[in-house]
Amino acid sequence: MNARSEGESAPAPEVSYVVPTVGVPGHLAGCLGSIYRDAAGTGLRAELVVVWQHPSATARTAKRGTGGLAGGPAALRELARRLASERPAGLASRTRIVQLPRPAGFARAANAGIAASAGRWIALVNDDAELAEGWTRTLLEALDAFPDRIAAAQGINLLPAGDDGEVRIDGAGLGWNRRWQAVQVGRGKPAPAPGGEPAPVYGVSATAAIYRRDALAAVSPAGGQLRPFDERLDSYYEDVELADRLRRGSYRAVLAPAARVEHAGALSSRGRRAARRRVRRIYCNRLLVLASRLGRRFWGKLPGFLLRDAVDLLRGRQAERLPGDPRPPGPVDLLFAWCRAARRLPRFAGWGAAQPSWTPEADGASGTVERGRRARPVRPPDQSCNDASAVGESAAPPAPRPGRGGVDGDDR
Repeated sequence: MNARSEGESAPAPEVSYVVPTVGVPGHLAGCLGSIYRDAAGTGLRAELVVVWQHPSATARTAKRGTGGLAGGPAALRELARRLASERPAGLASRTRIVQLPRPAGFARAANAGIAASAGRWIALVNDDAELAEGWTRTLLEALDAFPDRIAAAQGINLLPAGDDGEVRIDGAGLGWNRRWQAVQVGRGKPAPAPGGEPAPVYGVSATAAIYRRDALAAVSPAGGQLRPFDERLDSYYEDVELADRLRRGSYRAVLAPAARVEHAGALSSRGRRAARRRVRRIYCNRLLVLASRLGRRFWGKLPGFLLRDAVDLLRGRQAERLPGDPRPPGPVDLLFAWCRAARRLPRFAGWGAAQPSWTPEADGASGTVERGRRARPVRPPDQSCNDASAVGESAAPPAPRPGRGGVDGDDR
């Protein structure tokens, strides 16, 4: 893959903000503005790397609202100059732009930005997410409070307020439910009061999170390249797969509830064609990640996974949908996802031992795991899968939605 970087590299930055984008007007400006504002409050040397996935975007695509900042990278540079003039203490250098020849998927775009960065801490932020003041500082304090093997931290990601004014949780970490679906912990629940102590979670959503550079380097493919996300997944479930790989490397993740982000959610997949592609990739990539995670156990569980997908097909239209949720799958979507997964399984599946499961107690924390509508104590580490309790005493929602956070990788 060929990429071209523009702008000056900041001398020895401590924090690198990395923003993959297809240039969604309005939201990108809000995202970058929040980064400049929040970086100014840290007192740390920071840099901003924006990965522009569509250098040929035009005003026509911008008007559709699905991508393309009118003026392309030139308009992005002008936006960065304006933000820098408004907050001269925000960043230590000019915004760097990494251009990709075409939309390349979240995993490849994120890797391109991470590879071009230089900070000890890598703050990965979706282009439709806005950081609340103190987000960076709160996450870095949480990371410093835990042992050296902590690899990543995130705050509570919030959905925009609904018509009733209620603010709900978009995600508070990643977990696995008993159906072997990756879920955004707490999704759909009312937002808790500000504050709260850091707590372990299975993994962090790439919607907005800070990663330790050394940990990402340790789990990146051999060859010395810093490319932590599995580019074979393209988009969706790529942050779940990275969370699995970090845990196999004995790294941990933490939630800092006091850090907040507002996430518009799935702006790049709101057109009919993009929404169809998204739901198919989610169901395909789930199988690929499970094949990698479960080893030889995957083959015995595969019929159950497919049955679970069929249940989603029958029940999906009855479930409440939140902003950023994928549309329910149709029969053609599942068939397409299964066929795509079948072609790719040989590159993911194996016959080794399964990755050990996780509970909050395994990381030295106490918590509960919600099953159905009743909360039960967390199960011992030798049992199958789990949802992470992370938001006060709440856990994954009763009807988990397999979609961003990683699982929409995001709701991207």
